[in-house]
Amino acid sequence: CPTATICYGAGVTADTHNPMIVKSLNDGNSWQELSYGNISVTTLTDITCMSLNFCYAVGSTYYGFSGIVISTLDGGNTWEVAYTGGGDFNSIDCTTNLTCIAVFWETMGNTAVGDITTNGFSTVTSILLPQLFNLPSEGCSPAGCIFLDKGIHCLGTDFCAMYGTLKPPMNPAIAFSQFGAIAITTDGGSSWEDIPAPIDIYRIENLSCFSTQECLATGINRLSQPVIWTVTYSDTTRTWTVGQPYVVPSQIASINGLYCYNSNICVGVGASSNNDPEIFVSTDLGTSWTIQTLSSQLPSLLELSCLSTATAQCIAMGTMQDLSSSEAYLISFVK
Repeated sequence: CPTATICYGAGVTADTHNPMIVKSLNDGNSWQELSYGNISVTTLTDITCMSLNFCYAVGSTYYGFSGIVISTLDGGNTWEVAYTGGGDFNSIDCTTNLTCIAVFWETMGNTAVGDITTNGFSTVTSILLPQLFNLPSEGCSPAGCIFLDKGIHCLGTDFCAMYGTLKPPMNPAIAFSQFGAIAITTDGGSSWEDIPAPIDIYRIENLSCFSTQECLATGINRLSQPVIWTVTYSDTTRTWTVGQPYVVPSQIASINGLYCYNSNICVGVGASSNNDPEIFVSTDLGTSWTIQTLSSQLPSLLELSCLSTATAQCIAMGTMQDLSSSEAYLISFVK
């Protein structure tokens, strides 16, 4: 959401599962589908907006073999192809109008790749993500190796963090294990630092950085419990450290979206143990939560987008299991 009232979304239609882009002008109360003209796309998986009118959306033109980035300069009235190449893009974020990082799984080489541009996708530099964790760049199946595919989170002009799952299948001792993993750049993607999650973490679900030195992460431990931990940078030691993960209250069965405004206030969305959609707010960096269960037939809330204004404002969305409909909720409170 680029403003307090205007939001964009990318996904599929409920009936035909065709790719679509939608826009709301009233806090998510109603949505209109935007036309991307004659551009050929098979999937649309993520969208990011740097201003009211300037957005990038990513997806693919052919499953697994050709990724695509499209852009708009007029609030979605018209779209043009900014870049094609790679594989299915699953996430994108930008530090400026010209500097962006998009991630995809390269099917032919069986490896995860990050595409970095500093000129609006006129040119792209690719990095093999397994190399960040000293893993082989080839020979992994799509079921293994590395997936920094859960998302990208950028702040300012140089800071970005990619996060997802790390699975090193070449080591027989841990061939059937999975681990959460984070890769952080502080120089716009020129160099990266790998930050494995705590050893007990099976996978990472969310990462929200409220400064270039402080983040909060959520994931699933080996007991299938949702957990939260901190990721912080020390100026003294010049290293990143991860805090001890702690299990969230039992009323929270899953955390599907997370946004932290500062070192105290965080908002999360997900589902209860009874498969009811939930919104939860913390004022102590996730140590304790105020939980609101919604009266809805949605199985859970899946997405969260927030603005940092005087009044904290977020849009949360969920989809029925049969993809027949979606619902959006406005979350607003005084920080």
